[in-house]
Amino acid sequence: MHRRHHPTGLTIAVLLAMMTAIPPLAAQQKGLADRILAQPAQAKPANCDSGNRIDLELCAVARFRSADAELNRVYRELAGDTQNRDLLLGAQRVWLAYRDATCAWEQDRLRGGTAATLYAINCLAAVTEARTSYLVQASGP
Repeated sequence: MHRRHHPTGLTIAVLLAMMTAIPPLAAQQKGLADRILAQPAQAKPANCDSGNRIDLELCAVARFRSADAELNRVYRELAGDTQNRDLLLGAQRVWLAYRDATCAWEQDRLRGGTAATLYAINCLAAVTEARTSYLVQASGP
């Protein structure tokens, strides 16, 4: 009779250690938001309505950077007790994955188009602004 092997606590611990040692694919590949925030900030063009694609992208980057800074400020203010902070941190990590996936989808909708990156950067800014508004509202009066 063949005995079925049931994993022991040690086997499960080894498997969990192996899984956490290898970052998920999303963590291995830097997304657009990470690439933008890793670059030195550039001056925002004087005219964000010029119609020039490069100026429009620089304006969108400045808007996203500003939205990201505001989100981080609000997030730091909401750090309450340890349990609440841990819950917020978990929610924020999931939200970041949502933001990146949503804006990657937005960019892919215009695959091959010259405005694809601009749409994605504007998406990053809009989704980040919406998250900040939500956190402010959820924190109460």
